[in-house]
Amino acid sequence: MRYLIVFCVLAATAAGCSKTTEPAAQATPATQPSSQEPRKPIATTTPIPAEPVVEEPPVDPNDPLAAFRTSKGPATWRPDFKGDTPGVLSIRDFRTSRKPLVETPHSLMGVSVPGVVDAIILEDQLTIANKRVNEASYTFVDGVLARIRLTLAGDSHDDVKAALTEKYGKPTPSGTWDGADGNVYLRNSGPGIEVVYSDDTLSAELDQREKAATLAADQSKAKTNAKDL
Repeated sequence: MRYLIVFCVLAATAAGCSKTTEPAAQATPATQPSSQEPRKPIATTTPIPAEPVVEEPPVDPNDPLAAFRTSKGPATWRPDFKGDTPGVLSIRDFRTSRKPLVETPHSLMGVSVPGVVDAIILEDQLTIANKRVNEASYTFVDGVLARIRLTLAGDSHDDVKAALTEKYGKPTPSGTWDGADGNVYLRNSGPGIEVVYSDDTLSAELDQREKAATLAADQSKAKTNAKDL
């Protein structure tokens, strides 16, 4: 009887150990809140409108300074008479474009001025405002045109002034048309009128040389007269 009880106890223990133990289901971790801040929308920039393109007027191919006046503005033109521009034209080019002419040393009250030449264009070759030019004198300083002096009949004044105003604009109260490096002026001269085109720098140099030449001539004359005492 004792052996039977022991046998039953061992059999029951073996039966309990033979059962398969199933693993416990793993718990699904809870979703953790994100530590990153939400992205902000990108601000859009309003485009700046481009400046309008200003188209320049077409350049007149017959005007040698038209491109200069168009790009620089009306206050920066150079005075020119039929394309002959003081401060630009050389005496070499002038000799090939204007014939016939007479060249003489420039003088003031009979005193020759060094380095200065006058070229006189003969009558009836030139007109201004459809008026005949009686005489055209071109003065060159060291081979470069410094001044143009035109003489016309007195009844040409109004037509010439209107033509100059049309080309260069309204004159100054003193009656000149002032450009970037020179000017034009119209004045009465005896029974006629004069139209003068000049370069500022070369005209100033011409005036200095004329003064120096006349001063030297006066000093030389004074020394000569002093010997006859």
